[in-house]
Amino acid sequence: MLTPAFILFAIARREDRKFTTLLHLYADAILRKKMFLINQIAHEVRQSVADAARDVSFMFQERMLPYGSLQQDRVHIPSLIDAPLDEGEVRGRRADRLNDTANRYAASAVPASAPAQQQDKAPQSVECPGCGARSVVISYEKKECEYCGTIIVA
Repeated sequence: MLTPAFILFAIARREDRKFTTLLHLYADAILRKKMFLINQIAHEVRQSVADAARDVSFMFQERMLPYGSLQQDRVHIPSLIDAPLDEGEVRGRRADRLNDTANRYAASAVPASAPAQQQDKAPQSVECPGCGARSVVISYEKKECEYCGTIIVA
């Protein structure tokens, strides 16, 4: 009687590990490799475009990625100020890249006169005190570490 339960538990655990690995691949493609077009991300992680869009949307909802959204098959994260657009636009901007980056940084910065509450709501990358894993957490909100289950507060 316990054998089917054990088998189902083992299958669920394996699938959960696969999904966790897939989420790390998405985060790596977006945050480290700076891929913002959903078809590039899907190709990178070897998933269909529809599955990649669904998974990235899930990551935004669960705050696994910095504050942002998926808009017209493109990941939009305001805090990533030097995000490349698509290949044609990147080629056209190479000469003006430094000025562009400075202008976008100034435009996206929170003004000093903004209420303190609005400044405190920014997402932060925090190290888990239990296992040392990095996680993105909105200030003053709790989040459970996906590896060890410790509650993280930024």
